[in-house]
Amino acid sequence: MVDAAAESDDEVVDASNLEGLAGARVRVERSGSHCLGTVRSVSPGGSRMLVCCDADATEVWVGAEDAWDLDVSTPAAEQPAASAATADAVASQAAALERAPILENWKWTADGALCGHVYGKPGFREGELMTTSTVPPEGRFETHVVTESGNVYRLGMAAEAAPVGAGAISEAGSGGGGTAGGGMRRSSRATGKESVLDAFADSRHPVGEPQQQLSYQVGGADVGGAGADRIMRGAFETLDDNMVGLRTQYAAARRVVLYRDETPVAAAVVEVHPEQGVLEVPLLAAERHCRQQGHGTVLVAILIELGCRLRLAMLIASATHESTRFWLRQGLHTFSHCSPPVRAELRKIDQSARRGFA
Repeated sequence: MVDAAAESDDEVVDASNLEGLAGARVRVERSGSHCLGTVRSVSPGGSRMLVCCDADATEVWVGAEDAWDLDVSTPAAEQPAASAATADAVASQAAALERAPILENWKWTADGALCGHVYGKPGFREGELMTTSTVPPEGRFETHVVTESGNVYRLGMAAEAAPVGAGAISEAGSGGGGTAGGGMRRSSRATGKESVLDAFADSRHPVGEPQQQLSYQVGGADVGGAGADRIMRGAFETLDDNMVGLRTQYAAARRVVLYRDETPVAAAVVEVHPEQGVLEVPLLAAERHCRQQGHGTVLVAILIELGCRLRLAMLIASATHESTRFWLRQGLHTFSHCSPPVRAELRKIDQSARRGFA
């Protein structure tokens, strides 16, 4: 590990934590030689950074323990030239991305890799089925991915969405917080099993600024009415009626519906597992004609807030291949990136609820 602080008398860098280095110019050791590049992103926790090398616009992962240092050798008078070089490197990287192989009909595997038909990859037939190496969360972008080994793949059309309940399990910490106020109340339409979520039932709760006209409601199978039913059924080709109606294995679940004025715009089915400290989301959907307006993201924030108020530790979601990227953007990550104790708890939920999660 190169001590970055030794290069400068007026700047001290904690070399064990790379957070805050995004956009910085660094010199890294690569294949026995040094290359200059720009930090594109930093992994959660600051243990690794993704560096785009100026020489050939390739991207490499560099760990905090690897050999690297900040580029402090360029005199101030030459900074414009350095900036121009950086701009050229970015343009070169964009061109390199256009030349990267593309994956079509792709889907995520249980261990965080991509499986799909590849085009434009040397050594593979056009359209040959392949599986990449693991793609870390920080290497997942809207249009492409960067694998653990540094390979870049553009993303074409995703595989057809898997049936509900067969997607990836994701996890996100929801932190502490106050306890839910009020006593236990039954939801407006009893489902046969009580839930701690009933403490939030019956009334509408405002969200954000008054001019946004957003509110949410927690309750039984009648919350949101036909509008919420339509949102949930419209998001999937097939959907378990028991999930919509909160029956059988979903009897302890509740609906959380987001409204704009009086109209449902997003809906979720959620269930609390008190023993594991988990808020499970088997289904979350937004009104089709209102998508790209952030309603799904607002609903996720509401669910995390509910989890905090109930002192739950995790939020897990069942995701189709199509929706996995949405959940990753919310800060969740896939089952394969969970710690062993967390995986064990998720398997208990999977087996007890018989959801059929992957």
